[in-house]
Amino acid sequence: MHKEKTNVAFGTRLLFIIVSLLISCFLWFTISVNEKQERTVDVSGIEIQYTGEDVLEENDLVVTNRNVDQLNLKLSGKQLTVARLNKDDITVTVDMSKIRTAGTHFLEYSIDYGSGTKASDVKVVNASVNYATVTVKKMVKTEIPVRGMFDGQIADGYMGGSIEFTPGTIEISGPEDEIAGISYAWVTLGGEDITQTLSSEQPFVLMDASNSEVASDNIKTSVNQITVVQEVLMLKEVPLMVNLINGAGADETNTIVDITPASLTLSGDPSIIESLNKIVLGTVDLTAFQTTYSETKPIVLPDNVSNKTGIGTAEVNVRIVGLDVTKLSVSNIEVINQPAGFDIELITQTVDITLRGPAEEISEVQAENVRIVADLSSVKSTGVFDVDANIFIDGYQHIGEIGSYKINVRSGTAESG
Repeated sequence: MHKEKTNVAFGTRLLFIIVSLLISCFLWFTISVNEKQERTVDVSGIEIQYTGEDVLEENDLVVTNRNVDQLNLKLSGKQLTVARLNKDDITVTVDMSKIRTAGTHFLEYSIDYGSGTKASDVKVVNASVNYATVTVKKMVKTEIPVRGMFDGQIADGYMGGSIEFTPGTIEISGPEDEIAGISYAWVTLGGEDITQTLSSEQPFVLMDASNSEVASDNIKTSVNQITVVQEVLMLKEVPLMVNLINGAGADETNTIVDITPASLTLSGDPSIIESLNKIVLGTVDLTAFQTTYSETKPIVLPDNVSNKTGIGTAEVNVRIVGLDVTKLSVSNIEVINQPAGFDIELITQTVDITLRGPAEEISEVQAENVRIVADLSSVKSTGVFDVDANIFIDGYQHIGEIGSYKINVRSGTAESG
């Protein structure tokens, strides 16, 4: 009984092995037949790569038109070969490096199927185009200027100054007939409520002589952006002033200063203008005149500051009020710093002096209240000299002399004792 069961099991296993071998042979035969069968596939949208454009540029040529950028192919070959073909693996190349003349050229393309697939294993049944048509023109290079403007809003109290472009010219290259119509490159810079100088890189457009934009894919430029610097200046109204040297009873309390114009509108860098609160025209010595003074003074501005008013001089008028003037002949003359070894003789005996001060004091002062003191420190030799003299009014602190004074002395050699 046991032997009989063993024989049955062995027969079952043998049958299974025979059936498996038959199925394997069938599958092998089927696959083998399919591999050898021819199959046709469609591959669409293959990008065409154009090479050799750098060689064209070296020969002063430029491509202006290509009739096709994609290729559709119907391919045939063995089942396993063509089944794995797709547009991402296939490379179509058109070589333009052998073009040497301007005109229209018909160029063949080459196909690389990638993934180790040989060209001999694939047959092109049909193609959307049989060759590429390339139009080539003579290429020229030239330089054009850069122009532009600030197209924005500057804040109140400020103004736009100069605008600068870097580079100031650019090189353009392309077909001769297209380049000939280009006159300049145009760039704009914008902004709102601007209070300081702007600097920014900006794109530009090409313009013709009639100020119309020129758009062309065939033109190349040496740069893609222009650095634009828009100067922004501060505006400020600044008063004109003079410095006063007080004296002879006159100071700011009894002096009227009138300047025409009274102020100027100035522009400049905010760092300069912001701290500029006055323009000083010069100095007026109140002891140099009796009651009125008038002079035209030049307006001198700090560096890098512009006078938007445009007036280059100012009329300065000064009046002294509330003081009286008197004249005295004074003979009370003293000398100081007499040089050793010299005898000094006063040639001047009397000096006419003009005094100014409050009316109540002027009416009282007398010649005996005035001393003239001459400083002889400048006398170094024999001869006749004019020497500076200082005026002292004893007892009247609010009265002073108008103008400057000198006396005449003679210097001789001192006689030894």
